Amino acid sequence: MRKLNYFILVLIMLVSFNVHAKPANTAFKDDNFYKCVIDMYNSEQHKNVSYDTNLSNEELAKIKYLSCRNKGISDTSGIELLTSLINIKLDDNNITSFTIPKGSLVYYIDINNNKLVTLDIRNATKLTHISASNNKLKTLDVSKNPLLDYIYLSHNEISSFDVTKNPELATLDLGVLYSYSGDKITTIDLTKNTKLKSLNLDYHNISSIDLTKNTELTYLRIINNKLSSINLTKNTKLVQLSLATNKLTSIDLSKNSLITELSLSNNELETVNLTKMVDLRNLNLNSNNLKTLDLTNNTKVTSAYLGANKLTSLNLNNNINLYALSVYGNDLTELDLSNNNSLSSLEAERNKIKTIKLGDVSKINTLKLLYNPITSFTYTSLFSKLTILTSNPFVLKKIDFSKTSLLTKLEVSNIRNKSDLNISMPTIKDLTLYDVNVDTLDLSKLPNLENLIFDIYNYDVIVTDEVILSNNTKLAKIEYSHNYVEDTKFAIGKLDISKNSNLETLDIYGDVNIIFGSSDKLTKAHIAKTNMERIVLSGYPNLKNISIYDNDNLKGIDLRNVNASEYMFISTHDTKTDYLYTNKNTRSLNFSDFDLWFGPIDIVVGLKTTKKEFNQMFKSIENKSIMNKQGVLIGDDDYIKTGDILYKNPYRYRNVIVVKGDVTGSGTSTVSDVAKLYQYLKGKIEMNKEYVIAGNVVDTDNVIKINDVAKLYQYIKGKISSIF
Repeated sequence: MRKLNYFILVLIMLVSFNVHAKPANTAFKDDNFYKCVIDMYNSEQHKNVSYDTNLSNEELAKIKYLSCRNKGISDTSGIELLTSLINIKLDDNNITSFTIPKGSLVYYIDINNNKLVTLDIRNATKLTHISASNNKLKTLDVSKNPLLDYIYLSHNEISSFDVTKNPELATLDLGVLYSYSGDKITTIDLTKNTKLKSLNLDYHNISSIDLTKNTELTYLRIINNKLSSINLTKNTKLVQLSLATNKLTSIDLSKNSLITELSLSNNELETVNLTKMVDLRNLNLNSNNLKTLDLTNNTKVTSAYLGANKLTSLNLNNNINLYALSVYGNDLTELDLSNNNSLSSLEAERNKIKTIKLGDVSKINTLKLLYNPITSFTYTSLFSKLTILTSNPFVLKKIDFSKTSLLTKLEVSNIRNKSDLNISMPTIKDLTLYDVNVDTLDLSKLPNLENLIFDIYNYDVIVTDEVILSNNTKLAKIEYSHNYVEDTKFAIGKLDISKNSNLETLDIYGDVNIIFGSSDKLTKAHIAKTNMERIVLSGYPNLKNISIYDNDNLKGIDLRNVNASEYMFISTHDTKTDYLYTNKNTRSLNFSDFDLWFGPIDIVVGLKTTKKEFNQMFKSIENKSIMNKQGVLIGDDDYIKTGDILYKNPYRYRNVIVVKGDVTGSGTSTVSDVAKLYQYLKGKIEMNKEYVIAGNVVDTDNVIKINDVAKLYQYIKGKISSIF
């Protein structure tokens, strides 16, 4: 009885101290919201009431500030009782609908990062600030909020917006996400918003806009729209202007002398006059049609992005504050930067530059000069901070790499001589090679190399008889990357990876002859379009991801010991592949019908492999069965014999199974197998292909030699323990 009474007492205490599932005040539906209301009441009134207190209407009416960020709130019912509210902050909750009640005194609302579908602020006639970004609003009526000076609604789904009744508006942000594909704003009337200072209309479909009445504008962003022209002559106070990714063919900036940041990239501009912008600091004119550009008056410029234009010359002698310059993809033939001693980044790839003059290069960390026919390269100090370099071999030979202790990434094009990379660069970890045509590519002077990428661009080639990697013991990745241009050529006569025991990824797509080795580090192998006859991966037991396809001359694949636990794709369709080597340590061979069954392929296993063990190797193949030569199904514990056939029901697809050492088809290896193999060697008898493969125990060339006979005899006599 005492135990029962004790249990009841404990139960009563648990119930008494349990947090309310519902708010104490029934006007509130969301307990998280009510708790925040209690917190606000306690903070303002210097009280300490508990969450289970039923606040009266009089008490609720005393709350002026509501700050409930990230409280897990989904319902704000009850807010109508907070009649003195002037400031609301409900960011980072799960609210889908929010309405300001009648008679509201609220002048400030933050409700960003919720799930709002509807927002009604018409009753907030004193409202000056509304911020509701990152929601799902399709519309918002602000016609009853004449005092609004700040509207921030970015990353919603608004397709039309009327601010003609908001004469005090100073900030308007309606930008949507780049990925948003729904209805967008096509037109907007801002003629009544004469006090507007900041405007963002990114990623809409606006083709024209009148800003002549917005003379107070200092910040303007209309990125990724459809503007073909724009009049900014009245916007003389502009400081930041971004009209990137439109259809502008011309623009008059003669009245915008105060601009410090200008982005007009991805347009169709042929000329642009910046001579009046003496305070310009950051400039982006990438991807236009500019043939000339005068920056002599823009002496304060610190960054200039001028890539993908048609510039043939560029005078930067006066731009001594320049620290970042990008002029890739132009028609420049020379580049004089001898006065630009503040440079930290230079990108000038894919021009026609023959001569480059640099001054003090001690601050440069990124130097990209790839795909230029450079024959003259001068500078006045050491590259002590260089971390990234892309260039041709001529420039490499001009740089003192003993002082570039931070340089880890190197990209080189136009390699034509063995000596082009015969330069000691001990700090290089990442090497990308473009356009290689040389007898031997020796990378032994890069002992710390970790990632090697062969990259073909346009109609370049990667052709070499041999890549020497024997000294690159830290190499972790070999990868071939290309842009699928049909006339490119990728051919390596010999790629020996047998010494690269730290290799983790091998990705080859082209005419490459790989010499494999063994390592427990290799986990990914992608081998395609080679002319190899044999792919031997048995030395890589931890391979998890394998792709082998379109190797037209492939005769054999050795997957013994491989445990492809993540992915395997092997296609032998329309190839010459004869066999696939597996053993009891091979796991998770994943083939689809197309991959395995259409290929004329024999599956090779070791002696004493049971049907159950075979099924484990090929566990992903459903509805399979194994029959002997007489057409009888074999049992799970039966040993597989050479000549047994793997079927996938219905019996349309078949593959012959080979057991190494079983030349007679008995399932074992005895003196009879040795005798039959010897007779075949001497030309006394003929054998089917599967028995030849079974007897080829020394190597994988499927040619019987006296060494095969000798090894099989040694195995039978117990001199050696394994033949496969």
